[in-house]
Amino acid sequence: MTHQHAFEFRDKAAAALRQQGRLEEAAAIYRECASAWPGLAIVHFKLGNTLAQMGQYGAAMAAYRSAMLLHPTGPEETVALGQTLADQGRVVEAAAAFELAIEKNPQFTAAHFGLGNAFREMGLMDESIAAYERTLALERNHHQAMNNLANALKECGRIDEAITHYRQAAELSKEARVAGNLLYTLHFHPDYDRKRLSEEHEAWRLPYAQALESQPMRHGNARSPDRRLRVGYVSPDLREHPVGRFMQTLLAHHCHDQFEIFCYADHPKADAMTARLRSSADQWREVHELSDDELAQQINEDRIDILVDLAMHTANNRLLVFARKPAPVQMTYLAYCSTTGLNAIDWRLSDPHLDPPGVEHFYSEKTLRLPRGYWCYEAPADAPPVGPPPSLGNGFVTFGSLNNFAKVSQPTAEAWVQILQRIPDSRLILHAHEGSHRQRLRDLLANQSIDPNRLEFVGFYSMSGYLSQYARIDVALDPFPYGGGHTTFDALWMGVPVVSVAGNTGVGRGGVSILSNLRKPQWIVESIDSYVDVAVALARNTDERIEIRNQLRGWMLQSPLMDAASHIRGIDSAYRFAWHAWCDARQAQQPS
Repeated sequence: MTHQHAFEFRDKAAAALRQQGRLEEAAAIYRECASAWPGLAIVHFKLGNTLAQMGQYGAAMAAYRSAMLLHPTGPEETVALGQTLADQGRVVEAAAAFELAIEKNPQFTAAHFGLGNAFREMGLMDESIAAYERTLALERNHHQAMNNLANALKECGRIDEAITHYRQAAELSKEARVAGNLLYTLHFHPDYDRKRLSEEHEAWRLPYAQALESQPMRHGNARSPDRRLRVGYVSPDLREHPVGRFMQTLLAHHCHDQFEIFCYADHPKADAMTARLRSSADQWREVHELSDDELAQQINEDRIDILVDLAMHTANNRLLVFARKPAPVQMTYLAYCSTTGLNAIDWRLSDPHLDPPGVEHFYSEKTLRLPRGYWCYEAPADAPPVGPPPSLGNGFVTFGSLNNFAKVSQPTAEAWVQILQRIPDSRLILHAHEGSHRQRLRDLLANQSIDPNRLEFVGFYSMSGYLSQYARIDVALDPFPYGGGHTTFDALWMGVPVVSVAGNTGVGRGGVSILSNLRKPQWIVESIDSYVDVAVALARNTDERIEIRNQLRGWMLQSPLMDAASHIRGIDSAYRFAWHAWCDARQAQQPS
C-alpha cells in the first residue's frame, strides 16, 4: 500500500470523527499521519482544516504553510491560509494570501471570492466589487459572491443594483437569510412604502417559514399572569454595535425581581461591550455554533416565557428559530422599526411617532407602542466635551451626515445639493469607505456648478474619534427614506442640531421619534423643500446655533431620551401586557 493510499484510509476515519464533532481525535489522527508521512502535502492541509475548525489558528496556519512548501503550485492551501487569517481579522495579510493563490491559478474561484471579502473588510469597495465580479465571471451561479456583491453595492449607495443582485442571489441559494438581505435593503429605497414592504415580507414567509410555523414547539410554561418571567434576547450584536449600545441600558435596568434575563449571544468574538452586557444578564448562552434546531431546543428547554429578537433581517439573524416558536410569547425589538413577516412572532415594539395610528395592518406582528419612545440613549463614556460651533472659528458653516453611506439616496443627495447652493460658502462632511461612490457624489456637485472640494469624506474611526468629528459639524442632515438612529443621538449629544424628514415607514421616522421626545418639533419637516429651508435657516442663525451647542446635552438629559427608569418601566409593562394576553388566550381555550 502506498503512503497516499494508507493516508486515504486514515483520512476516512478522521473525517468521520470531524463530522461527529470529535475534533481532538481527528486532529490526533492527522498529527500521526504527518509524523508518518511528512512529505504528503494533503496530510498537513487536512490537519490545518481541523485545527482551524477548533479555533487553533496559529497551529492551523503552520500546517497550511507546511502544505504550501510541499505543494508550491497549488492554490488550495494558500486560500485556506488566507481564510484563517481573515477569520482572525488580519485582512491585509489575508488579501496577500488570496492574491498569491490567484498568481498560482488565475481561474481558482475561491481565491477571487476570498479576496473580495478581504477588500470589503478593508473598506476598498471598488476592489471588492471587482473581485466579486471576477468570481461570478468564473462561476456565474456562485450565490455567495452574488450576495456579497449586493452587500458591497448597498454599502456604496447603489441600492437599485444591490436589490437586483440580492434577488438573483436569493434565487440561486434558496436560503432564507439571503432573501432576508433583500428585505432589509428594500427599506433604503424611496419607492418602498409600508404596503410594498409588507407584500415583500409575506412573499418571503411563504417559502422559508410557513412550514416551520405550521408545527410550533410545545410549551410547558406555567400560565400564571404575575409570576417572575423568563425573558430571552437573541442577537448577533451583543457587542460594540448600535444594538449592543442600546441594550446596555435595558439589561442594566431591568427589574430582576420580575424578570429573569437570558441572553443568547450569537457572535464568536466578544469585546468590552459584550462583557458589560454579560454582567447584567442572569444567564448568558454562547450559541453561534448551534444550528437553528439546536438553538430552538435550548430556548425551549430553558422555558423562556418571552423571547425577543434583536436582529430581524440584518446579518446573522435567527428568524427561523423564531418560526419554530420555541417560546409561547415572541416579539421583535431594536434592530430597526419594521416587520419580520413571521406570523410566529406575536408582537413588535414601536412608539407613537414611529408608527402613528392606522398602520398596524402592514405588519405581521401586533404593535405595542412604548409611550416614552423606542430608544433610550446612554452617553458614551469617552465622548469629548462639546465645543463652540465650528463656524465661529473657520468662518463657514459645515453640514454633515455620519450615517451609513447606504442611506445616501438620490433624493437625499439632491436635497444636499440645494442646501449647498443656498449657503454658498458652506461645506459638507460625509462618512464613507474609499471608492468611486465618493466621486459619484463629487460629480453630482460639479454638475450643479458646486466646487467638489466643498465635500469632504471621513473614514472609520474609534468611537471617540467618530464623536470628535461632530466638533467640525454645525448642522447634521438626517438622510431619507432610511433615517438615523444611534447616529442621530450621537449628533445631538455632541451639540449638533439634526434636521429630519418625517417619512412614510418606521425606519423613515426615527428622527420624528427622537426629536419629538427632545421637544424639538421645529427640526422635523414634512417635505424636502422644508428640509432645505430648515437646514438653511439653522445655518444662517449663528446665535441660535451657539445656544443649541450650549444647551443640547442638558435638554437631552431632561428628556425621555435618557430617562432610563421610565423607559424600562415601559418595556417591562409591555412584556407583562403581552404575557397577560397569552395567559388570557390560553385560559379561554380551556374547557369550562
